[in-house]
Amino acid sequence: MRWPSNSARLSLVVAVLSFGSAALADTAVGIVPDDEPPPSGAILFEPQGDGNDAVASIGPESSDASATVTLSAAQGPEGNAGTNTFLFTLGISGSLDWPFAGVYRTRGAGEGDPRPPGPQATATPFDDYNSVFGSFSFSGPGQRVFAVEVNGDTVVEPDEFFYFEISSLHHLVFLNNVGLILNDDAAGNPPPPSPGPAPAPSPGPIPAPPSNLTVPVPAAVDGSTLTVSWTTPQTDPADPIVSYTVAAAGQITVVTASDDAVHSSATRSVTLSGVDRSVPQEVTVTAMTTSGRSSSASTTAPALRGRIFVSNAIASGPAAYDFAFGPPGAAVVTGDWSGDGHTGFAARSGNIFTLVDERGVSQGSAAFGKATDEVFIGDWNANGLDTFGVRRSNVFFLRNTPTGGVADIVLGFGRAGDEVFVGDWNGNGQDTFAVRRGNVFFVRNSTTTGVADVVFGFGRSGDEVLVGDWDQDGLDSFAVRRGNTIFIRNDFQTGIAQQTISFGKATDQLLVGDYDNDGVDTFAVRRLEAL
Repeated sequence: MRWPSNSARLSLVVAVLSFGSAALADTAVGIVPDDEPPPSGAILFEPQGDGNDAVASIGPESSDASATVTLSAAQGPEGNAGTNTFLFTLGISGSLDWPFAGVYRTRGAGEGDPRPPGPQATATPFDDYNSVFGSFSFSGPGQRVFAVEVNGDTVVEPDEFFYFEISSLHHLVFLNNVGLILNDDAAGNPPPPSPGPAPAPSPGPIPAPPSNLTVPVPAAVDGSTLTVSWTTPQTDPADPIVSYTVAAAGQITVVTASDDAVHSSATRSVTLSGVDRSVPQEVTVTAMTTSGRSSSASTTAPALRGRIFVSNAIASGPAAYDFAFGPPGAAVVTGDWSGDGHTGFAARSGNIFTLVDERGVSQGSAAFGKATDEVFIGDWNANGLDTFGVRRSNVFFLRNTPTGGVADIVLGFGRAGDEVFVGDWNGNGQDTFAVRRGNVFFVRNSTTTGVADVVFGFGRSGDEVLVGDWDQDGLDSFAVRRGNTIFIRNDFQTGIAQQTISFGKATDQLLVGDYDNDGVDTFAVRRLEAL
């Protein structure tokens, strides 16, 4: 047969969109299903259809405006026995602001419409040729060669062709070219081989891909990230691993293999953010070698949920009670929602707060502020009931009832970049604000605009700060946490800790409250557990 005519040309589809748009940020990366149409607003390119390279320019709408992608065609006789290797070359020239990564595959008769659209392939997979599939990545200009084995026979048949396709959803590039298998069999018995010159020595087989990839998936500490770790054994130095592709939660991350470990066993990890850990997540890691060989391994990261362990003693010891509460990525805060003196918990989703008491019994829900607000909990009017406040820049908007509505109190304090803490610093029953700059605290004793009433230094600038009444004197003060060690100060004087304790694990979220209404604040910890 001849190359496909102009009436049935091959097509390249490149969808055009602004590279900085929100739509691109939400685009999944992978293979487009065969029954899915090209992206809306796509631009169609028609290569010559005569065996020349298929060519696409990534841009100018994207940030990779000067990058060009080429994919070669391949053709040759099938041979009378064994296999004949067709080589397809994928090239990148110009500059890339993002790695060019995606997947490749062959498509033959009975395997659906080609992507981009074109005439149906006529070569049969695993009969006329052996199908291939895998992933690729480029961090900069270069070439990658892919081998497809064509099966020889002595059957007289028409010329046949299959497609070699690549797709990169990150750049929205879909590209294919043709492998043309030329019939070299005549009617009757095949002629004896020519005694011509001896063939050039074969370069030898392409090395086998890496094997036995393992993909452990540790639980994420904060509930909204997924840490993927993988190990691959030593591979052939003649065909080392050059990159890994991590696919999980609709994201693809390409990791370039470091030069000091490409020939030996290596362990690496990637942390993906913005992952919904409340549902199981399928994770696949693919290792790619210089020759284009690949090997993949998959696992499932289990769904997670939060569990709270409540202690009524300030020292380490068994929990008084525990209960499951909140999705893994939820922000959890504490407060006395009923005014009974017992501290409970709230899980925030957007501007909705789901409330429970100290034992996990529902106390309803409340809406307040905007999803982007920084939220604080306190008793702003000394009525024994904790309610909500939000900060926008350095202005605080406080509500005296746990319901939606306009603010009852508006005040300015500190700077927009200050760390803010809430406590009853003078024992009058009203919570007010303090801010920290470095390791210096500025404390205000009223919910009015003004300067600090107390200034002192404590701890280090990188410490986690906790607020509570540690000595049952009716005044809140500060503690700082390093790992699982807590350093407590019971006054507002610059100096060293007056009490030091160890509590929980360094990865725990610590939540402070008076959970048994005895006047002393203690700790609860929140940990994630697999479902």
